[in-house]
Amino acid sequence: KDGLDVRFVVNTIAPYLLTQRLLPLLGESGRVVNVSSAAQSPVNLQALAGKSRLSDGDAYAQSKLALTMWSFELAKNVEDVSVIAVNPGSLLNTNMVNLFLRIKPLN
Repeated sequence: KDGLDVRFVVNTIAPYLLTQRLLPLLGESGRVVNVSSAAQSPVNLQALAGKSRLSDGDAYAQSKLALTMWSFELAKNVEDVSVIAVNPGSLLNTNMVNLFLRIKPLN
């Protein structure tokens, strides 16, 4: 409706708006966990504003970098709340995970 790229809205702007509304409720032990990705690329502000088109992959990578950047900024500006941007897939192909899977099968 506003001309914004829907992928940016879902991956970056929606978590931002939700977090801003929930921050007053988090208290001293609150945590904000944003799911990032290893796929990150510089943000095209024209695409963010819906003025140019991006491929699905480019939009995803840019929205994840924007989310990670905002997470760092939020962490600097809030007290008593932990802010974490995590790439959940970053450990999947590591010796630690492979060893764990051999020791404890996931059934």
